Amino acid sequence: GGGAWYVHELTSSASDVPQIADAADLVDELRQRNPGAADPDGLHTAKGWDELRLGTPEAVLRARTEFELAVAADPHGPHAVAGLALVYAQLGDQQLQLGAADLISRAEKLPGGEESILRAKAGVALASGNYASAEVKGRECLSAHPEDGLCSWYLGDTLLALGRYGEALSQLQVALQTITLSPGLHQSLGQAAMLSGDFAGAESALG
Repeated sequence: GGGAWYVHELTSSASDVPQIADAADLVDELRQRNPGAADPDGLHTAKGWDELRLGTPEAVLRARTEFELAVAADPHGPHAVAGLALVYAQLGDQQLQLGAADLISRAEKLPGGEESILRAKAGVALASGNYASAEVKGRECLSAHPEDGLCSWYLGDTLLALGRYGEALSQLQVALQTITLSPGLHQSLGQAAMLSGDFAGAESALG
């Protein structure tokens, strides 16, 4: 995968896939683990999305903590539920990856949160290595929310994985207009620049 994405293909056959808790069970477990959790003014939710914009493996782990607290505090907050789906998809744990799809379905049933849900769908498809779907979902997100930096980034990383380096580079440069201080995005940009033969651009992105 491009940049800071760690793609884990689901290789096992359907018969040996463990039984996955559905989203309701996941949420119940989070609430039991975080009794009295509160998310005043959506602070945990906002911090979770900020961590995802940094895009490093460490930031994804911090995002997990923020979103799990936010969902424990309010299981009906679509932005937190969608964010948690996106985090779980990136963690390389098969149970959590399968739980991510359930969390997106849950988020879709909650009022509001459209931008976060579109963003999460693009990111989850990318993280699972389903690039054709990730491209469609990334474009859907940008068509509804043209300024969304994460959607531009996920689409850029998808195009990178598909070997369309020039397109990937221009998409990642769009992402850079709204997500500025992001080690993960700079890593993706550097990779796209190098693969499309722009070595000066690669050096400046990775410098």
